[in-house]
Amino acid sequence: MKPLLILILFIICSFSDSFGQHQKLLYHSSDIGKSDSLTIKKIRGQKYSKYVKVIMVDGTKNRIRKDSLWGFTDRKGRIIHFYQRVPYRVIFKDGFVKDNYYNGRFSRTLYSKSLDSKMVNWKRNL
Repeated sequence: MKPLLILILFIICSFSDSFGQHQKLLYHSSDIGKSDSLTIKKIRGQKYSKYVKVIMVDGTKNRIRKDSLWGFTDRKGRIIHFYQRVPYRVIFKDGFVKDNYYNGRFSRTLYSKSLDSKMVNWKRNL
């Protein structure tokens, strides 16, 4: 009986917002490994907007210009980088960085040598 109760509690808690990683705004690529306060509840980086919508834990909403941000980390720990105001998911590979954008119909992949270097369309151009 006790193992079943513990399993049920674990499953319920795994769907809670309190578990997982917290979201964080990144103003520079060097901010990726640094810790941040736990005041952000949700970050929304939409493609065609000039702003990122940030909802704080206390319910207040802020709009931050995408031009002032390098990117953000989401609840699952994924790193999102803004390039020309479009949110790209950063994937680290051996010796280079791969940035993916996918919106349901359209996908685009860009490559770069490091997080701050120039992004190119083809890996052979690195």
